[in-house]
Amino acid sequence: MEKQVEVTVSAIIFNSKHEVLLCQSSKWNNQWVIPGGHVEYSEKLEDALKREVLEETGLNVRDISIASLQESIDSDSFHQPRHMLFIDYFCNTDEVDVQLNDEADRFEWVD
Repeated sequence: MEKQVEVTVSAIIFNSKHEVLLCQSSKWNNQWVIPGGHVEYSEKLEDALKREVLEETGLNVRDISIASLQESIDSDSFHQPRHMLFIDYFCNTDEVDVQLNDEADRFEWVD
């Protein structure tokens, strides 16, 4: 594996009840996480966020604003050693029908 920093985007998604979507992921040792993924070359960050959320949850998001920036280097929580930069965003959805792909096992809306 080539050693490089991987840029990821993740979404703190609020529904109309002001609940946040969490997904349980085996990639993160079955921890509850927010949906997201890698930014592809030449892809804008917000476009990557919308794509990843749609792929992982079936939801469309709007009202996107940056929430935080975090770094992880070879974390024991992840299934492989990696150097990752996490860019987290706040966003909203009007949709209620969550359709998980194979990256998560369960989801919960929490307040």
